[in-house]
Parts: sequence; structure tokens; C-alpha cells
Amino acid sequence: MMQEETSKIFAPTTIICIFAQLGRFKLKLEECKTRRDLLLYWFKHGDSYESLPLVMKDDPFMEGVVEACRIAAFSKEKYEAYILDMKTELDYEWGLDCAHEDGLKEGLERGREEGEKMKAMETAKNLKTKGIDFSVIAECTGLSIETVGAL
Repeated sequence: MMQEETSKIFAPTTIICIFAQLGRFKLKLEECKTRRDLLLYWFKHGDSYESLPLVMKDDPFMEGVVEACRIAAFSKEKYEAYILDMKTELDYEWGLDCAHEDGLKEGLERGREEGEKMKAMETAKNLKTKGIDFSVIAECTGLSIETVGAL
């Protein structure tokens, strides 16, 4: 099994390993044209940079690689704290998502109820102008006789 040297964390079996001889990689940064070139360049020279070179900054993949490298360099204690923080953050985001869904459902239900009430009142007004008895209008629309009378 593959194991990270510093943290001693074993790599998941879902990881596919590709071996590259970085000593044979001779391209300069400005010569890197493909994502693979940039990735190999970063693996060979990344430790000499404070942040991503401009050519890599707008690439979410490369930003993810840098973040993965940063995390892989954590001590065991820092990595465990990081995992706990990530779990807490994901739990929080899940809670927000659930609250958002509940809010949407509640909003839709309120909207339907208000729409039905508005439609009933519109129907009641139309029936009232036709001279229909208020009690019949109230029975057909679900509105009270007082509400029908006030329209």
C-alpha cells in the first residue's frame, strides 16, 4: 500500500498512481503548454513558490492540486484537526441546505394558500356581480358570508 511519508496516512485504493521521473522533466514554466506539463512543473518546483504562478492561478484543477499538497504536508495532529473542521463545516452546510429546502417548501405552501384565497375572492366578486346569493357564494368558494359581503 502507498503511504504518505510525513503523515503516515495510507492512500485510498481508489487512487491511481502514475510514476513520473521528475529529474527528466526539463521544461521551464513558460514552456509548459498543457495541464500535464504544468502539473509536472509544479511537482518539481512547487516548493520554491509562495503561491501559484499566474499561468496556473485561474485553473481550478491546479488550485486543487496545491490545496491537496498543502494538506498532505500537515502533521498528523494538524490533519486530524483539519478533518474535524471539515466535518463540522460540511455538517453546517448540510444544515443550511436542509433549512433552505424547508424554507422553500414553506414558501411554496404559503404561496399556494394565498393564491387559492385570491382566486376564491376573485370568483366571489364575479359571482356577487351576477347577483348570486351570498350563502351560495360562501359555500362554493370556502369564504365566510361576512367576507363575501365585504367584497
